[in-house]
Amino acid sequence: MASVHEDGRRANKVWLGLFGAVVLVAIVVVLVLLFGGDDGDDDAASTTTSEVVETTTTTEATTTTEATTTTSAATPAGVTDQEAASIVWPDPEGSITYDDPIDAAAGYAEELVGFTDPLYGELMEGDSRSGEVEVRAVEDGPATIVLVRQMSDEAWYVLGSVTESIELDDPVAGTAIDDPLQLSGRARAFEGTVQVAVFERGATEPLGEGFVTGSGSEELGPFEGEVSWENPGGGWGAVVLYTLGGEDGVVWEAVSVPVGFIGGD
Repeated sequence: MASVHEDGRRANKVWLGLFGAVVLVAIVVVLVLLFGGDDGDDDAASTTTSEVVETTTTTEATTTTEATTTTSAATPAGVTDQEAASIVWPDPEGSITYDDPIDAAAGYAEELVGFTDPLYGELMEGDSRSGEVEVRAVEDGPATIVLVRQMSDEAWYVLGSVTESIELDDPVAGTAIDDPLQLSGRARAFEGTVQVAVFERGATEPLGEGFVTGSGSEELGPFEGEVSWENPGGGWGAVVLYTLGGEDGVVWEAVSVPVGFIGGD
């Protein structure tokens, strides 16, 4: 009988062991399913998030590129401040514009300086946007060299003019002047007389006129002097020196420089 009871107890222990093993396996399976499922969801979420970020970034980059292209295609509305300070004729804010450098030189010579039916040479290019135009009162008269330049608004402007018979030391181009205007330099002319006029840019009526006296011979002679003029209190303009010659006393040759007027902002 003792042997039978002992065999029964052994059988019960075996069944209990098997049952415990089954329970343990079941717990492990449940844990694997739970944590394994979360990892899969996280991966899926991670993948989805990555795709959304990449799509958004691509869209923003495309939009930026289009905006940049539009900006670079813009056309300048006018001349720069630096360009404006170098202009004698015409006024960049006025109604007169020139598409041709010879026309710009002619407008300056006839409208501003006062040449009468002068002769014009070809454009002598300095570079693709600048050059010189020769102007003569008569065929065998002295040459006035008009300096022209095409600015950022694509129009042509006159920066001034030079001639062998008048060398202007003061004022220099870009100087701010006040009343009275102080002048110095060297010149030769009939009886040594060199006419002086101060113009507001774009205007053909002078703000003031006078003269200085250089040499009446073939050699250049020094001159100094002052000319009274009406200062508008700011803005830009030009100082023009010219001589008269020929049988009719017409404008013979001319020098000019751009200037500013003291009193502006």
